[in-house]
Amino acid sequence: MILTKFLRRLKNEVTILQKIIYHRIYISHKLEKNIVDQFHKLYYDAYIFGEAWANTYRLGVLTQKCPLDL
Repeated sequence: MILTKFLRRLKNEVTILQKIIYHRIYISHKLEKNIVDQFHKLYYDAYIFGEAWANTYRLGVLTQKCPLDL
């Protein structure tokens, strides 16, 4: 009986915690797309600042693509 009450309470607490975490990390689809687009623009326009994105290596292999896209 005591164990059942404890498990029920624990389940409720976990559910509440999941809702809090989800609320904190949730990003709207529009905002997420904007963040991704801005990152790609910054990454591929980095040559303006002297960074050569064409000289990108992934696991020792030369790639002309953002490693996050692989």
